[in-house]
This record gives sequence, structure tokens and C-alpha cells, in this order.
Amino acid sequence: MPVDRVLRSRRKTLAIEIRPDGQVWVRAPLHAPQAYIDQFLAAKADWIQRKLQLVQQRQQPRPEESGSGAQGVYYLGELFPLQPAPGARSAQIHGKTIRVPTGDPLEMKTHFARFYRREAQKMFPMLVSLLATRHGFSPSKVRISSGRTRWGSCSTKGTISLTWRLVMLPMPLIEYVILHELTHLQHHNHNTQFWSALQSILPDSAQRRKQLRAFEKQLIF
Repeated sequence: MPVDRVLRSRRKTLAIEIRPDGQVWVRAPLHAPQAYIDQFLAAKADWIQRKLQLVQQRQQPRPEESGSGAQGVYYLGELFPLQPAPGARSAQIHGKTIRVPTGDPLEMKTHFARFYRREAQKMFPMLVSLLATRHGFSPSKVRISSGRTRWGSCSTKGTISLTWRLVMLPMPLIEYVILHELTHLQHHNHNTQFWSALQSILPDSAQRRKQLRAFEKQLIF
């Protein structure tokens, strides 16, 4: 599996980063042998390919429609029609529609991003706290990110990062992503122990993971 860049530092583990432009970066310990890096990449080849396909899908231009420029946007798994609201300063939920200020496509994209981030900031810290308490986890912090290639991450210091794009997903899939990252507080790699631990607290985790991959294909924002 070819990579675009290998970054070496005093870290202890290997990590793969799929950049927004589709480049594959590997972060490696200073003295990690190249053979060890190659073996790691070979084991992650399927995961890398899936992430690259997702990046390509998100780079495709949004199909333009008449009026607002889109038929609707996803919110908690449902497609909400857009209702133009001249004079409005931000996108807002109104019943089963989302009222949006009128403007050019770039301005619309900015309004949607602010809307999703605002909803994420209201929703995710509470959800993380609830699920962490229920299952005995103790994250140190919850951070809302703008990540495009990962739904979430867990740092070695216990920070749970969640992209605001999660707001587009149905709640069961949001819960899956949060529990996935919370499980990384105890198991930092995707090894057998990690998947067993996740399944023990979320018995249908494999099914939700498949649903997440299927839903990703519908999201183009």
C-alpha cells in the first residue's frame, strides 16, 4: 500500500491519517523499521481503501437543484426540506423543515456548517456524559471538530473528539460512534479485545457499523 508521507516522531505507536485531499500519511516512531510499517499498512489496506473512497465521494460536487441549490439536508437521519427565509441570519429548524437564509452556494454551505456545529455543541457533550456514565467510562473532555475523514477519535489523554457532521446521522449511529470512541479509552487499538468490549456494551455494534458505512454514501456535504 503506497503512502504519500511518513512522519516520524517520539510517538510509541503507528497511525494512519487520510488527508482531505486523499493523501495517505503514516505517523511512526523514530526508529520503527520500514518492514514493520509495511506490514502495518498491509493489515490496514481494506480500511485505507474505504476511507479513500469516502474522501472521493465527499469531493464530488453537490448536484445543483432549482431554488436553494439542494432539495434538503440530513438531520438525525431524516432528509429535511429547505425553506428559503429571506432576511434570516442563520439556518433554523422549523417543524419538519429547515429555514435557511437566501444567498449564493458558498454562503449556504457556511450556514449549514454553523447550524450543524451549533446542534452538535448542544447535543454531543450531553450524550457522551450519559453513555459514559451508563457504561462506566470517564472521558476527560468532549471536543467538537470539523473532521471530514473520521466521525470521531479518542486521544491518549482521554479527549473524545466528534465531528459536527455526526448530526446528519440517525441517533443509533451517533450512539455507535460515541461508544466506539469511549471504548478506545480502555483499548487504544482495533484489536480483538476492543471489538469484544464494544460488542459487550452494544450487542448490535456490527450491524450499526454496516449501517454507518451505508449511510456515509448518502452524505455529500
